[in-house]
Amino acid sequence: MRSAAVPRYPDLARAAGVTGTVGIAVTLSPTGDIVATSIDSSSGSVPLDLAALEAARASTYTPRIVDCKAVPSTYIFKAIFDNQ
Repeated sequence: MRSAAVPRYPDLARAAGVTGTVGIAVTLSPTGDIVATSIDSSSGSVPLDLAALEAARASTYTPRIVDCKAVPSTYIFKAIFDNQ
């Protein structure tokens, strides 16, 4: 990953004490462009999952290198919402 965006903790979720961890699968092209995103592991809270998706899409990535060539790859973006 080049630069990870910080997920925005949804105000209502924070106020309600909702916490959780979200894993977002980010599929990259050989150039590092995002091809697809999907929830790999849900927090169980839709607002937290959506905030993690937004941050994963706002982040920048470096593709995997195999035999000195960039190849399509998948990265897991992890967002932790702990109400701290």
